[in-house]
Amino acid sequence: MNIINKVAVYGTLKKAYANHSSMVSAGGEYIGKDYIQIERVDCCGFPMVKLSDSSKKWLEVEVYNVSLHWIEWPLDTLEWYTPWSTYNLYHRVKTITKNWAEVWVYEIERDVDDKSEDYFTHKEGEDLFFTWDRTLVY
Repeated sequence: MNIINKVAVYGTLKKAYANHSSMVSAGGEYIGKDYIQIERVDCCGFPMVKLSDSSKKWLEVEVYNVSLHWIEWPLDTLEWYTPWSTYNLYHRVKTITKNWAEVWVYEIERDVDDKSEDYFTHKEGEDLFFTWDRTLVY
């Protein structure tokens, strides 16, 4: 059975970035841009986020339809995620985006420094919006 899931990506899996070929290999069908609520974002060569259900911070993501089989490989492998392991860099969790119901997203397992200001793009009322773009940081 081919179960299709939505996957939200915010870093090197996005179009025009180094690991986008893994999304292509996974048969990812681009749906569009959206936002996920974050507590903080950090970067040490690649982005890492901590999610939040109550934050006013929104990180821009690209959303793809991907078969569950292809999420487990190559995407989980790329993100150093193994469901039964206690030594993951990221874990894959479901979250609700600003415009879509549920998406899988990779969240860092450890605390990260908050570098959100490096990725700030604009404000709408109380909400702050961010995007990860290497050209903004390097």
